[in-house]
Formats: sequence, structure tokens, C-alpha cells
Amino acid sequence: MNKVSASLADGRTASVSMQGRPDGGSQVVSVQMPDGTVLSREGGTNRWSAGGGAVGGAASGDVQPHTVWEGDIRLNQQGQLRFVYQYEKVPSLVSVEARLPDGSRLALVNTDGSLRLPGRTVDALSERLADAAVKSVSGLDLDITPDRLRVGGVSTGAGVNTRYVIDLNSDEAANIIRLAATNAGIKIVPEGDPIGPIAGPCASFVATASENVSGAYEYDTPMPDHTSSVALFSRGDDGQWKVITGLRERPPFAGHAALPGGFLDRAGGMVEDPADAATRELTEETGIKTTSPALVRIGDALGRDTRNRIIDFQYAAVASKEDMAGLFAGDDLKDLQVQDVQKLLDDPSALAFDHHAMLQAAYDHLLASQSAVSPVTEAGSN
Repeated sequence: MNKVSASLADGRTASVSMQGRPDGGSQVVSVQMPDGTVLSREGGTNRWSAGGGAVGGAASGDVQPHTVWEGDIRLNQQGQLRFVYQYEKVPSLVSVEARLPDGSRLALVNTDGSLRLPGRTVDALSERLADAAVKSVSGLDLDITPDRLRVGGVSTGAGVNTRYVIDLNSDEAANIIRLAATNAGIKIVPEGDPIGPIAGPCASFVATASENVSGAYEYDTPMPDHTSSVALFSRGDDGQWKVITGLRERPPFAGHAALPGGFLDRAGGMVEDPADAATRELTEETGIKTTSPALVRIGDALGRDTRNRIIDFQYAAVASKEDMAGLFAGDDLKDLQVQDVQKLLDDPSALAFDHHAMLQAAYDHLLASQSAVSPVTEAGSN
């Protein structure tokens, strides 16, 4: 075993353990990242697990180690680490809209004079989205915690950008105003004035296969996947709320009940909008169409899916009795069932992935929405 240092895309250094191969070459068997996260090859396979460092910490509630992806890690002739995936990936970014009490917002000034929200690219190995959002404003005299952030929306392009919103108190606003007065790179933008999206970096890659076709896609940083899932509710004949589940045909969780969902598609270098993906997947897997899913949660726990770091945008929608008449199983789900919501919530192990937490968030959103429409009738029927 031989240990060497390798450079990462951001200029930091990783410690790499190399091992000889029978053909006379060598391969990477483990990598210790700068934050202490250790990537380890599982035997002679191309499955990589992560442990240590920020992964699996008490704050994230993850079980460690967990499988990060199936692919390869290589060290090129320039001493740089390269991360190889079977399918093409896109970066996950976060931006933060910090709102002052008068409705104005904090913006950063780009080199060309345009404005953008503070933000950064998410570390696919060790960061949850809200944690990355907090880090993106840590140098702006703001000391905030993830629980103060709320999701303002998700936009897509060459990457996936999750926008968080935080309402600053008067003391925080005063600090920001003082900072902007002495720093030309910071602006306070009046309410209603436009601010451009985050100009986040996209990891470079070399694609050796066409888009959405398996091959060897090589990046200079670990990359995530993005999915959308849907909790589709309907009223049962007993007056109680039901939700559609199906049995997964493929690993992970093959044979387990799950809510409908799947990966965001790519076309022409652009990423599918997560809400559109939720609608499409619901139609493909259940035959039911909806055009207004509501984002209720982001499933971004490290290790929530053993195939790769997968960030799941989780939606709620409601189907009418007429919609439910067209229910049929398709794509990755089989044996569709219309199950009692409360019964599923009473059993935390009933659903695959983190779909129990997703169902709870979706159900809470549903009850709040129904109560707002008809407080007496809807609240009394549950």
C-alpha cells in the first residue's frame, strides 16, 4: 500500500492510498478528504462507501458508513483526483435570500456589476443543503442556524439551485447595512428590484458516452443525483385520507412499499424542473396526472439512498375520485395500493428510503391546506 497526496478542484489536498493491480498498474483504494471524510473501495469492486468526518455525524442522523456511488476514483498524471460515474451528473447549488425587515434584500456584486444572491455549490459528500446555505453567508456578519431557513423555490439550468429565504431581525439588518456601507461588493436591494441567480460553478467533466446512456463520466469533484417524489392523497369512501404506494421492483428497497418518484431528466444540457419531474413520474407510475404538486420537504440526508448521494425534492398532491379511476401500475412500481395515511404513519418502517418523514410532511401540509379552505368541515372530518 502506497500513500500519496492528491489535489482537489478547490485547491485542497487529499490523502490517497494506492494499491498495485495484477496487471502491473495501480488503483485508488481509499481517499481521506480534507474534512476527514474517508472514501473506501469495497473489496475489488467499484462501490465506494463513505465514513468519518462530517458524514454520519450526530447532526445529520445518518448511519455510517454508507455507499456513496458505484464508479471509480482515479489519480491522473497531474496528481489530481478524478471521480467517475456511470451516468452524467449535475451540481447541486444553494442560494440565500436574506430579507431585511423593510423588505429589502442582501445581494452580492459580480465582477460585471450585476447582482446575485449569496450561494455556493453543495459538497456532495458531507453537506446537507441547509448547512451549505448557512456556510454561504457565514462571511457576511450573519450568524444563523439551518432551522431559520425556509425553502423559497427550486430552479434548474445546467445545475439544480435550491433557494432559501431567511428573515433577518433588526440587529442583523443593522449589521448588514453597516457592512454594505464599507464594502462595494455588497448591496442592499429594495423590495421588488431584480437580483440574478447564483452564478455557481459547474464541475468540469469529460463525457465518454451520450447523455442518459451508461458509460464513464469523469468529474473533478464528487457529484450528487437529484430526484422528485410525490405523496398523492385521495379521500376514501370512509372519509379518511388515503395515499398511493407501490412495491419497488429494483434495488435499493426492492419489494418494499414506496411513494412514486424518480430521477430528474436532462435534455440539451438543461435539467428538468423538479415539479415537472414529480408530475411526470406520477403519471408514468400511476397513470394519474397532476399539474400542481406542492413542495413540502427536501430529502437530503447523507446515506438516504445507497446508490449515490441523492437529493430528493418531495411533493404533495391531491387526486379526485375521477382521477383515481384511472389508477394503474407502470414503470418502476408494481402492485399499487391505496393505503390509509394514518396506518402508514403509525409504522415508521412501512416505507422505503425516508418516505415516512416525507409522508408526515406532506400530510401536515395537506391538513393545513384543507383547514385554510374549510376550517370546520375539513378539520372535523379528520
